[in-house]
Amino acid sequence: MESTAREHKVTNHQPIDATTDELSHLRAKLNRIMQGLEGTCMTCEPVGVRNQQMMQEIKTLKDQRDEARREVSKLMGGSAEQHWYANRRGWNCFPEPPLDRLSKLDEECGLQ
Repeated sequence: MESTAREHKVTNHQPIDATTDELSHLRAKLNRIMQGLEGTCMTCEPVGVRNQQMMQEIKTLKDQRDEARREVSKLMGGSAEQHWYANRRGWNCFPEPPLDRLSKLDEECGLQ
């Protein structure tokens, strides 16, 4: 264990570039371990890879859901009230709804 510690010990003679490269390598390795893509057991890596795939699938499904909700909002609320319609349904499918327009529609409908 001591020889490993001595191998990674930074001395005054070691170039800074080599230290920077080693630090970068260790950070990348730590990141892979934290993501579950590298580990000490033979099931860690496949599980980590599958978790990454599932996260991407979830993101894709959420994007598709939000697109469908935007289409429904546009059809039901018209292009002018699509943000209002989505907000009334509790949908957060638009990046940032124009709050001034929503407030005006809420007042017109007596919701405030």
